[in-house]
Formats: sequence, structure tokens, C-alpha cells
Amino acid sequence: MPVILKNKHLKVTIGYPMELYRGSRFDHSGNILQVTLNNKHTFCTSEKSEILPDYGFGLMNEFDIDSPQGYAETTVGSYFYKIGVGNLRRETDEPYQFFRQYPMNQYSFSILKETPEEIVFQTKHLALQNSGILYQKSISIHRNELLLSYRLMNKSNSVLKTNEYCHNFVAFNHSKINSQYSLKFNFNLNNRQFEEANNIEFHLSLIGDQINWTKIPDNDIFIRRLNGNDQSGKWWELHNKLQGLTMKEEVSFEAELVNLWGNAHVVSPELFCVLEIEPEEEKTWWRKFTFSERSS
Repeated sequence: MPVILKNKHLKVTIGYPMELYRGSRFDHSGNILQVTLNNKHTFCTSEKSEILPDYGFGLMNEFDIDSPQGYAETTVGSYFYKIGVGNLRRETDEPYQFFRQYPMNQYSFSILKETPEEIVFQTKHLALQNSGILYQKSISIHRNELLLSYRLMNKSNSVLKTNEYCHNFVAFNHSKINSQYSLKFNFNLNNRQFEEANNIEFHLSLIGDQINWTKIPDNDIFIRRLNGNDQSGKWWELHNKLQGLTMKEEVSFEAELVNLWGNAHVVSPELFCVLEIEPEEEKTWWRKFTFSERSS
């Protein structure tokens, strides 16, 4: 049975490792299936049109979407590691592809703490490619805020280079992503500085620091490096004016990379945390989500 964190304002439904999600892409600790505000408004949806165990849903974080450290040196048939997931087997000479389902030996997770308002997961992995990592993830709620706190310790003898982001599969009350939605950032948008932009011309309007939807997307939209040359992304805020609902993510770091993905039923703003950790050192960071409803 999933974990339920609950207080007067929020109800957060969380899957134990391998309970709801069994793929080789996303972190297996603390897969947040749904967030409900005031017992009536939901904020999460799924990557596909229905929830499938090998695809994303809700709020799920991922390390090293482009390529896990050590993948390039791994021979076909041997294993590389994916933080928060397990040891994955390389099957071809092709570059790493995040959407591929790799055969895996999943990491063993322990729960350090579980209360009505907090759960803490931990996993260790050692000795693969001379790596050693201790990873902890805490999920907690306070009033109308959801806090994800991370701790990553490098137990190897070489520098650990990685990145992490939260793939936020969002739609308020499962409503279509239409002209009622707007998305704000803490920086101005300049489409001439986007690294990549697919299928946005007839679906999005960009004014200053805000994106507005002009119509329901008829295909996937994607923008890589929304922040252009400004490497200080700190928050985004999604609003639906018809429903009077707002969801905001704030982070403890300056995001060097900000992406946006979505389609007709889901929108996903993404703030990337870039990490470089010396041997026997650790890094901590957090993401805070605030959910609010307009007063009537």
C-alpha cells in the first residue's frame, strides 16, 4: 500500500520503491503519485494517458538524464549505475537513452523515518566502477507546502559529477493544458537563446517572464534551456485562472538548466541541479512546492 502523508491542507500519496514505478529511469525512492489540496483539488497526472509502471507520473526525480557517469566506459553486457535506481546493464553500442528500459539490479532501500508528515528513504551502492554513494531523500509536508530534501555523499576515490531534476507531471484536476494556464519564472524569456524548441509556435505565447498557452497542444512541446544565458533559475509558478489554483516550485540552488516539456494533458517545468562532489564529501539541496487555492 502507498504511503500517505496528510495534514489539514495536503494529502500526498507516495509509492514505496518498486510499488508503483518499476522502470529504469526515475529515482525509486519516494515516487509521488498525487498531491491533493483541501480534500478536493489534485495537481498531478501521468506521462502517458494512463499510469503505467515503466513511465513517469506525479513528481518524480531523475539523475543523469543525458548519460550516467561511467556509461561511456561500460562494455556491452556489463553494468553501469544510475543513482536512485540500480545497476543497469548496457545492451548496445549506442549512446545512453533515458527512454530505454534497461535490465537492472535494483538498489536496496531502507526507510529511516516514517511519520504522518514525513518519510525518509536511504540507499547505498558500492564497488561498481570504483563508485560508492550514499543517497537520502526526505519527503515532508507543512501546511500547504511539500518539501523534498536530498543528501548525496560520494564514498568513492574520484570526483562524482551528476545532475538531478524533478520531472513534474502536472495538470490541475486533470484538466487539459489550455489557455487558462500560465507559467512564470524568475527570469525573462528570450526564444532566440533557447537551445531547442519543438512545436511551440502555434501553442505558446511568451511575454517577459511568462508563458501562456494559446491552444491545447496537438503534439509534444519541448524547450531546452528556457533560461538561455541566465543560469540562475530559482522558481517557477503555474497558475490556472479558471480554477483559481497555483503550484509553485522553489529550489535551494541556482538552476543552470531549465527545461519545459508537455502535451495536451500534462505540463512539466524542470529545474536542474548540477552537482560535482569530491571524494568523501557530500551535497545537500531541496525543492519546495507550494499549492494554493484562490479565496472565494
